[in-house]
Amino acid sequence: MDLKRVKRLMTIMEKENLAELELEDEEFKVKITKPEFGVVAPLSVGHKYGIPAITTTSKKIPIKEFEKEKLTPNLRLVKLTSPMVGFFYHSQTPTSPPYVKVGDKITVSQMVGAVEVMGVINEIEAKVSGEIKKILVEDGHPVEYGQPLFLIEPEEE
Repeated sequence: MDLKRVKRLMTIMEKENLAELELEDEEFKVKITKPEFGVVAPLSVGHKYGIPAITTTSKKIPIKEFEKEKLTPNLRLVKLTSPMVGFFYHSQTPTSPPYVKVGDKITVSQMVGAVEVMGVINEIEAKVSGEIKKILVEDGHPVEYGQPLFLIEPEEE
């Protein structure tokens, strides 16, 4: 599977504001669907020569419903959002410990995650000091600009 090629296709989709993109050649077949209501849609990539397809899915929940149910139980919680479209990672490598876990105390400018765009890793830094209450995105999953990544309970001033 050529992840760089898939990421380039996702970039083209964003740039051209396409809802869906399907491409098939002698080696690969890929179909990428832009999420409705700001949720992550399934991404399926398969090799035509006998390698099973790899599918990434997540539960589809409209963003308004998600925000109402998941993001507002405590009005003090601060959402840390993705500054770009890409793939979110909890740690530097698959075998490294995560940058942060639920319950960790963090400080302003502390690295809490990373978003990969076209092979470039972009550090995600905390904007407030406080405690990580919830991690909203799974490791390796695609994220959109402005998508909530963490819920943080800020420190008392």
